[in-house]
Amino acid sequence: MIFRSAEPGPEQFLPYPVGRAFGARDVLYRRFSEGRRKPPGTVCLHGVLYQPPAGLRGPLIVTTSITVGGSSGLGRAVAQRFADRGDTVIITSRTTAHADTVATEIGGTTRGMAVDLSRPETIAAALVDVREVDNLVISAIAQGVNSLADFDIAEAIRAVTIKLVGYTETVRALRDRFTLDASVVLFGGLAKERPYPGSTMVTAFNGGITGLVKTLAVEIAPHRVNAIHPGVVGDSPKWRDVPDHPTCRVPLSDAS
Repeated sequence: MIFRSAEPGPEQFLPYPVGRAFGARDVLYRRFSEGRRKPPGTVCLHGVLYQPPAGLRGPLIVTTSITVGGSSGLGRAVAQRFADRGDTVIITSRTTAHADTVATEIGGTTRGMAVDLSRPETIAAALVDVREVDNLVISAIAQGVNSLADFDIAEAIRAVTIKLVGYTETVRALRDRFTLDASVVLFGGLAKERPYPGSTMVTAFNGGITGLVKTLAVEIAPHRVNAIHPGVVGDSPKWRDVPDHPTCRVPLSDAS
């Protein structure tokens, strides 16, 4: 079968085995149209546009989405959204037991995997069973307060290792399994702009995430990479019982 894009212009068809979408013996001839706007009625398949026949329109392609740190907090919310829309989802935690428990709670085709970003030399081996990546979200973080007045060097090293070295190694380890339209999202935090008492390392490594995104954009082009820097959610489990938490403070830039 041949699917032709609705977009006008010169056409170039390349063979592409679809596998799960149409069966292992079927071959989709896709049109390479990088950088063009998707016309109405077309579907994006790993960066390429095609228009399926009317009888085959619908959710034909299964997307593989990986959330490193997806067993709690914002990472879990992202993983749940992926699962709810029908993706094949992988979430990670530091232990297999916890990852599997949360994967069952999320439902769908979600499965758990043990990955410890504080030990970056183990990350590649931990991810060896991942076959392909359409969406990679990394949200893992070492929670804790570490101020200059009471500085815990060991905890500081662990936190920075997770957030910068661990994030980088995860992208490097999975890069050869990125699909053509794969993208990466890294989670930082607004503490990079609005520090609070005890955020010494959090502020530092979240600023580092911005720098990491810039260099990854060069290193893994044409794959997309972005960072999200969420603010403090005052009534979240982490902050709701903390007196005078950061959302109660007026940033210096806003003070009169």
